[in-house]
Amino acid sequence: MDITDIIKKIQKGDFEVFDHLMKFQGPKALKTAYLITGEKHIAEECVQEAFLQCYQKIYQLKNPQVFESWFYRILTRICWGAISKNKNNVSLEALKEAGQDFHSEKDNTEEIEG
Repeated sequence: MDITDIIKKIQKGDFEVFDHLMKFQGPKALKTAYLITGEKHIAEECVQEAFLQCYQKIYQLKNPQVFESWFYRILTRICWGAISKNKNNVSLEALKEAGQDFHSEKDNTEEIEG
């Protein structure tokens, strides 16, 4: 069964086939999302959201033959959105790797006042 047949079955209401679609497309989608986001946990969340949107909107897809480009467009937009949400967030581990020195809140207050 090729991807076009899978999409047609899903569009006709056979949502059990959607699990097959996720297993078929999941690894490639995760690789794509990871290449865009650079963070495994963010990539996993993006893929999950992309499959959810796909599930909700697959009936809107007029031509099942273009499913992959349609799905990856959804995925990349979600990834870009996740990047823009997280661009100002820096993990504690990243700061430690960069050699940042951490003080308690009290220590920082004393340095500022003194």
